[in-house]
Amino acid sequence: MSHSQQDYSNPEERCKLDRELSMQALLAEFEVLRAAIRARVDASNKCLFFAYATVGVVVTLAIQSSNLAILITIPFVLPVLYLNNSDHETHIRFLAHYIQNDLGNQIRSIVNNKEVIQFESRIERARATGQLVTSFGRTQARMTFWGLPLAALGFSIFGIDSDWTRPVLIGTILLWFVGLGLTIYFILHSLKNSKKLTLEKHQENAKSVIKD
Repeated sequence: MSHSQQDYSNPEERCKLDRELSMQALLAEFEVLRAAIRARVDASNKCLFFAYATVGVVVTLAIQSSNLAILITIPFVLPVLYLNNSDHETHIRFLAHYIQNDLGNQIRSIVNNKEVIQFESRIERARATGQLVTSFGRTQARMTFWGLPLAALGFSIFGIDSDWTRPVLIGTILLWFVGLGLTIYFILHSLKNSKKLTLEKHQENAKSVIKD
């Protein structure tokens, strides 16, 4: 029976229609959020690609000019890409959490099935039992946005020439220390965010256990 043929004066029919319309709206929102996550993942991967490309270009210039001091520019470029990558990663976690909990709870209440949209919980269980290793992506990002700037600063020291004019020498040394400060700041910033996210995850898991 089509919606036009149904008797919506019947409370049961009205309730059924409301549930159907609610489910359609929720599934449409789910598709939009899933597309947003895919877009964020692609953008995050592009940040890593541009980071590698930038380092490759700077290293090539340093080798061609036989001046390793050019590597000092790397710690000034990668933080911009790091901020973009961090923003994408944060939004991905937020969207996944929203789908798992807020949106998922609404869908589960309509279909009366607690096993619907439980991907985050299953990933956590797989990670806890060693069935899923997820540290590679985090290690890759840290090696890119922490390791490369530190390595660049280390090698750039060999390009600083004491025979340079005093202003150039002082300016280069000053840039080196600023680059080191930026790198250390973003390392601490990343560690703080990681610790905060881990704490929030533990708190959420504890709430889920109490609720169950």
